[in-house]
Amino acid sequence: MSLTAAPGAGAVGCAVSRIAHAIARIREWHRPILAALVLCVIVIAVRPAEQVDSRFSDQLLASQAVQPDADLAIVEITAEDTRRFGGQPVPRAAMAALVNGLADAGVDRAYLDFNLGEAISAGPDEALANALARFDKDRIALASGVTPEHLPAPVFQKHATVLDSRIAQAPDGWYRAVGQSGGARGANPSAWLANGSTTPQAAGLDLRVAHWQFPRASMSDVIDGKADLKGKTVVVTFSRSFAPTRTFLPIAGESDRAAVFLLGAQSQRNGYDTVLQRGERANIALQLFAILIGFVTGLVASSGRKLLLLMGAIMFFVLATNASIAASIGAPAQPSTALFCFLVMVNVTLVQRLRIVPMIANFLKGDLSPDEALAWRALEPQERPAMLFGANGQIKRMNAAARDRTDLPHGEIAQACFPRMGERGQSIALQLADGSPASFALDWPYPNVPVVVLEDRTATDAMTRQLQRQLEVDEMTGCLNRRGFDNALSAARNTGRNYAVFFIDMNGFKAINDTYGHDAGDELLVATAARLQALSRSDDHCARLGGDEFAMIVMGTVDADTAQRLRSRIEQEIAVPVKLRASAATVMPSAAVGFAMSSFAGEDPAAVLRRADQDMYQQKGQGRAAPRAA
Repeated sequence: MSLTAAPGAGAVGCAVSRIAHAIARIREWHRPILAALVLCVIVIAVRPAEQVDSRFSDQLLASQAVQPDADLAIVEITAEDTRRFGGQPVPRAAMAALVNGLADAGVDRAYLDFNLGEAISAGPDEALANALARFDKDRIALASGVTPEHLPAPVFQKHATVLDSRIAQAPDGWYRAVGQSGGARGANPSAWLANGSTTPQAAGLDLRVAHWQFPRASMSDVIDGKADLKGKTVVVTFSRSFAPTRTFLPIAGESDRAAVFLLGAQSQRNGYDTVLQRGERANIALQLFAILIGFVTGLVASSGRKLLLLMGAIMFFVLATNASIAASIGAPAQPSTALFCFLVMVNVTLVQRLRIVPMIANFLKGDLSPDEALAWRALEPQERPAMLFGANGQIKRMNAAARDRTDLPHGEIAQACFPRMGERGQSIALQLADGSPASFALDWPYPNVPVVVLEDRTATDAMTRQLQRQLEVDEMTGCLNRRGFDNALSAARNTGRNYAVFFIDMNGFKAINDTYGHDAGDELLVATAARLQALSRSDDHCARLGGDEFAMIVMGTVDADTAQRLRSRIEQEIAVPVKLRASAATVMPSAAVGFAMSSFAGEDPAAVLRRADQDMYQQKGQGRAAPRAA
């Protein structure tokens, strides 16, 4: 049989070789890369320049100045209003007039951003409760107080939704979200204003919205019927000119609570939480890209000048991409984090590429001669395992490829490298830690330095075994073919042990092919082979000799009674009904089984096989049971 290379096999082999080369280089570098990745993960988690990133993003987002929704408005209780309606705090009667004014103006949803914590006077309280009742409960909301116990009085609470009046403050002191994780004090005001949701979960603020442009009206305008609020969503709050609380939005600085709540409401309407998630994914992708391009930059730069040019171009690209995230996606960007990851990866790659750490380590150890140091510096980066031996024959150095092969028994390698005093070995066959065989050629590149390079021949040997398997194994059933059976029979004789040969011939197999087709016949052969293999021990052999004939070699001392019992068991296993998928039929197969035992060690295998064949025909003549449908 001749083997001819398929068209394009050379190109495929070249590609495979290059891929293997790249994988070997990565394996050599896995420790520094792992260290760099750990540093990058720390940078991403800690974000040492978070304030710089936030300022960068805030400026880009706020500069877009998106117009606020037209149906969002603020009603301020000004100092003039408090003087007109009885001072501070505003009397309940005036509050009732304000709520009635909101109802008369056709307000769609209103949030009163102050706490009505307790009943004061029956008449005014009842008037305010009646005013609140003009709205559905899901269209009017009241604020909780500074503690969980400070909720609106029951007389008001039964007519309104309770909202958590707290605003989440970022570590840098600015307000970037509305809502708190706990729901004991009420729902998120922005979520409720947006769509009536009662979730307490925090919601991010879209700084692109020009929150200073929300339309405003005073308490007096509402009560006097001068405010155009029909169909609007309104936040009623005290003017920040005398209110005891303040909010501070990035870039804009001091703002009022109502603007923050409405900004959050518009953010919720526009699905800004989804925008933030997309932005976070984009930031992570850019950081991963920075890590990858940092590694490539450090790896391909051929001079310091080219390195600086590459770094400058890539850093500009990273900054521009982050600006695009803020401008196009509308989410905060993290340029400093991406740049830190890039610089970390470039530096670690350069340190590894220049072999600075191994050079310093070898210098500090001081156990290498000048010749050994020179030879080892050249061989240590090799993709193949390399080892340097000391005068006592023990391994003194191993390169990364050898260290990565933790399954290599280094003691056996050392012994095989120097089988006798002054003699260098040429090849070695090993059993790895996982039990798999491996073979290596030993290359000694320096005559005066005891350093060896291992050339792995395991794949070549495996290919040889695979070709041997193709020659000796029946492709359809997985059993040995006739060639493999003959070789196994010869090997059985050479062991010097007794053995028995069983010859199996399927009864009426041609009827299966004629009735159900050849696919069904093949399926029955596969099922029969599987049953015979299941009966075989580890040192036994099962073969398909051709057509519907099978054979088994059973090793060890086998007497006539044992062989007879095994024949009965084979017949019983084969006779189990088989459901044929190819024809959806179930057949009950049968076979004639003959056997013969070797009479003495070294007996001619052909004589044993002839006796088994004769016994099989004798069994077949006693009664032919053809397969039949169940």
